[in-house]
Amino acid sequence: MQNKNYVSILLLLLCQTLCAMGTFSKSDYHFIENDHSVALYKDKTLIWQFNYDQNLSKPYFHPISLVDGTVLTWESPPDHPWHHGLWFSWKDINGVNYWEEDRKTGQSKGKTDWSNVKVKKLSDASVQITMDLDYHEPGQSALLTEKRIMTISAPDASESYTINWISEFTAVADKVVLDRTPPPGQENGKSWGGYAGLSFRVCEGVKDALYINTAGPKELSGRYGGKSEVVEYSGLLGDTAFGIAILDHPNNLNSPSSWYLTAKGMHYFSPAVIFDKPHTMSKREKMTLKYRIIIHPERWDLNKLKEEHKLFIGDHIAGD
Repeated sequence: MQNKNYVSILLLLLCQTLCAMGTFSKSDYHFIENDHSVALYKDKTLIWQFNYDQNLSKPYFHPISLVDGTVLTWESPPDHPWHHGLWFSWKDINGVNYWEEDRKTGQSKGKTDWSNVKVKKLSDASVQITMDLDYHEPGQSALLTEKRIMTISAPDASESYTINWISEFTAVADKVVLDRTPPPGQENGKSWGGYAGLSFRVCEGVKDALYINTAGPKELSGRYGGKSEVVEYSGLLGDTAFGIAILDHPNNLNSPSSWYLTAKGMHYFSPAVIFDKPHTMSKREKMTLKYRIIIHPERWDLNKLKEEHKLFIGDHIAGD
């Protein structure tokens, strides 16, 4: 009897310790899915949602929130209504704009279509979303195709979660030129040039915003953030500190990426994969981009960022 009591006390102490550490039950989280979105909730609190209704111009994540429900993304802000939380868009393909959208129709000149969206809930309470995308001019056949795989983890004991993002592009046309507005210092360069690719538009109301790359805290001059394997954006919403880290895989085109960063007028950052120069693909040529996005409470320091990047390049990501 004494042994049983001793074991019971130990189990109770263990449970109390795990609860103090923030350990959660997977049953705290559940998915809500329909034919145009999938979302993760903790009880009634929406943590993230991926939207892929066919009436949209591009699929995207919004909201992306902390586990307490603090929303970190901004969908279609008035200054740039073609910014969609966390999303991917090329700027120009063969001279046609796929980025900016008509303010009345919500559509770009270049069309992004998607199909075969599959949502697979995994045993560890994570989810994998796969989809096929086509890039083409209106009424024309595809110039470029994409196979996208996104694996989103359940929040861990620290209330952090990750989005592993893999995009495999295949050129269908004889020649596919991925281009952008040239940045400052290049012919016809603009102060706002260089953006294209994976992008994160941060919500309004952020205080004490800070970027950190592999060289440390980043003093912003213009919109060029330098080359880095990883960038974290952090700040305060009210009294809540948060961070968003985007990690660039060393096998990506032009890695370490040149970053487009701004906290003046808007809060936005992107591993701008073709910031420095256009990229040309020939027919049937493939290109794969891999990123990890980590959403977490509190701010991280440089050592933590470097540690997470080592884990990223060492991990096996679904779809490799």
